[in-house]
Amino acid sequence: MKNRIFLLITIVCFLCRIHISKAQLIDNKINVYASYNTGIFHGKGQVYNGNFIFPSFYNNLDNIKGLSMKFLFNKSPHLSYGIKVSRNEASDWNYGNDNFYSDSKAEMKTLAIPIQFHNKLSKYKLNSHFRFYAEIAPLIGISSFSSTSELFLVQKSGIDIISPTASDDFYFGLNGSTGIEYAFSQSIGMFISYSLEYNRIKSSLYNDNNFSVSQFNAGIIVKLLKDKKFQYKSQYE
Repeated sequence: MKNRIFLLITIVCFLCRIHISKAQLIDNKINVYASYNTGIFHGKGQVYNGNFIFPSFYNNLDNIKGLSMKFLFNKSPHLSYGIKVSRNEASDWNYGNDNFYSDSKAEMKTLAIPIQFHNKLSKYKLNSHFRFYAEIAPLIGISSFSSTSELFLVQKSGIDIISPTASDDFYFGLNGSTGIEYAFSQSIGMFISYSLEYNRIKSSLYNDNNFSVSQFNAGIIVKLLKDKKFQYKSQYE
């Protein structure tokens, strides 16, 4: 986790070296976001199914990280909506001395429809370059589970049958996030955000029926389709 936080800080510091415009900025029609994500799963380490107790697959994963792309259309000065695609890898399963899923991991591909509420860029102090936002996004996705070892012993008529070691499991849920954007110029900026996500899922290879995850995100923003042309004054002029 420390290495991932260090990487996020490095990205932010690199972006902060980009040339900054001193002119008044306006919101563009379309913003494109590219980010690196890192986070953790939340929840109990055990799953209860009737009188049986099983180790949770997702809640005992120590590592989730990935990349995402988001496209937002600015509908009004305070409202944007669009589409977001993400790809995350979750691994490093750890549950005491149990090694049942220790050779397993999941690749999670998500499609979300974000709705964002934000302030408008203006010429006044903090709002001239910063945009603060809150966002909610219904989502669907596929979690591709895989294991390098067989999880179950299946027998039929006294004959051992090779059990599956992979599955593609559909999930759906809701993501909420809050963040800060900083515009270096009319065309490029950076952002950092924190998100919480809850999903429902079902699989034949584990007993989890839901999972929750929180993530820190940092990346760049490319702004497209300006409303009008602006001339910018360099800080070095």
